[in-house]
Formats: sequence, structure tokens, C-alpha cells
Amino acid sequence: MCRARAAVAAVLLAAAILFSACGSGGSSGPETVSVYVSVPLHGGRAPDGQAIAAGARDALARAGGRAGQVRVRAFYLDDTGGGPRWSLVATAAGARRAAEDSSAVAFIGDVDSGATRVSLPITNQAEIVQVSPASTATDLTLDTAAGLGPDRYRPSGGQSFARIVPNDEVLAAAARSVRRGGGGQAPTARDGDLAAALRSCRSGAGRPTVITPFALPPRAYGQEAMSLVLDSIHSAGAGASRGSVRDEVLATANRRSPLGRYSIDSYGDTTLHRVAGCDCVAAACGRSARTLTARRPGGRAGRAELPPARGAGSGSRDRAFGEASRADLP
Repeated sequence: MCRARAAVAAVLLAAAILFSACGSGGSSGPETVSVYVSVPLHGGRAPDGQAIAAGARDALARAGGRAGQVRVRAFYLDDTGGGPRWSLVATAAGARRAAEDSSAVAFIGDVDSGATRVSLPITNQAEIVQVSPASTATDLTLDTAAGLGPDRYRPSGGQSFARIVPNDEVLAAAARSVRRGGGGQAPTARDGDLAAALRSCRSGAGRPTVITPFALPPRAYGQEAMSLVLDSIHSAGAGASRGSVRDEVLATANRRSPLGRYSIDSYGDTTLHRVAGCDCVAAACGRSARTLTARRPGGRAGRAELPPARGAGSGSRDRAFGEASRADLP
């Protein structure tokens, strides 16, 4: 009898071990991938960085933390390292952290073009797609007259960068449109840095119209950057890899988004040339706003007026940008 009981116990133990092993195998649930978000969380650009990070969180939460059947976790990095502006050390460390994480498939950032110039070669070497919600520097995607160009940010030899804001060429075209129309000063807020644009204004040269790439509040750009990445992971399907997610992002075509309909061109630029022209006093958009229509250098340019924006006043920066008029540069 004792021997029989021992035999039964042995069989039950073996079955339990087998069941446990089966349960810990490939059927344990969907895979998990990581997305890194690098923005300034301290210093002068903190309001924009925090808004963009909040937008990315919104998009991931709305998706239930998933892209199709793939679980997605996000890591939010401060590229200032707690300082007053982006830091070379903190930016590089964040990009290396993503590169060394085998689960990382995408990197959203940075805000300032200088920071993107630091992080992009690192993510490119690791073959991680990088989507910027704010960096406007032309040399990130195109060769410039100064001899700078995207090849210096591509140690892997391949393209891995996309942005969802227009580049500095488009901002400059909008500024020329304002000046030709008798609008006076039209400084451009590169990377969406309104304070820096206002510092470039000349006293006695008339009320400035600042041209900013943020046609909607910065939070909307964080939402769209994360949504684009999530949709690309979903399209890549089960077993999404760095390469497959990169290819999906760079193949973006005719995408509908809160920013408008756009594609990512072969250089990594958005085809949506929508900017805001704000009549600014201090750091707030005024009640009067303009819609500008222009083309890149070599194309036609023009200008159109809209009725005053409703309720822009002197509220928060996000509210002011959200209620300023848009400029669509085809």
C-alpha cells in the first residue's frame, strides 16, 4: 500500500512539474518591447518637454499599453540631467541606455536639434528608429550650404530618423511670406523655442510675428510621435524588431493624424508643412493670428488672413499655441 501511494505521489509530482514547464514556455503571453522618450524635463524648455512626454503617455494609455498583441512599455528620460538646458552627457547616456536595451525598438526625441545631433548617431548605430517631435534643424535630413548633412548622423550607413514637425527651411519660407506681406519682423522659433525667437527681435522694428513649428500644442506632437511608433510596431506584427519597426516608420504614407494628413519623405521629413504664425508680446500669442501659405525655396509664396483666433489672450503657452491659427505650407 505504501509503495502504491508513493508511486501515485511521484506521478502527481511529475505532472505538476510538466504543467509548470509548459506554462512558462512560449505561450506565457505576448512579447514586450520598449520605447524611450528623451525630452528636457528641467530648465527653460521644460514646459515643452513635459507637454510632449505627457502626450506620449496619453497615447500609450489610450492604446492600453499595447500595439496590437505586443506589450509596450515606455521609459521617459531627461536630456538635461537636471540642468538648465539639454546636456551632452545626459543626452548621450539616454541614447546609449536605449541602444543597450535589447527590448528597445524606438526612440522618441529629442526636442532641441543640438540634442538630436548627439543622440541620433547612437540610435542609428543601434538601428533604432528615432522620431523627433520638435527638432527642426535642416541638416538632420538634408545637406546644407554650410556643408552639414545627415550622413554625419548615420554611422550605420542607413536612414533611421523621422520627424513630425517641418524643418527650418519651411519655417524660413513662412517668415519670408510674412515679411513680403508687410508683416514686419518674423523671427522663427527653431525647435519650437519661442523664448529664443523673441530674444532675436529688434527694438523699434515693429510687433513680431513669431513662426513656430508647433501648429498645435506641444502635447499633440508627443501624442502623435507615440501613436506613430505604436502603429508601426503593430504593423510590424509579432516578433517586431528594431529593423521592422524602423522600416514601418520610414514607410509612413498618407497618414491621418490630429496634426493633419502626412507622409514621411525619403529624407525623413514630414510632408505636412503646417506651422503657426503668432503675433507675440512677451511669451504669449496675441488675439490676432495669421495663416501663411508658402512653398519651400524655389516655389510660389503667398499669404492669407484669417479672422482673429478666439480666446488666445494671455493664457498658458499650450492654450495659446492651440488657439493660434495654423499655416499650411504645401
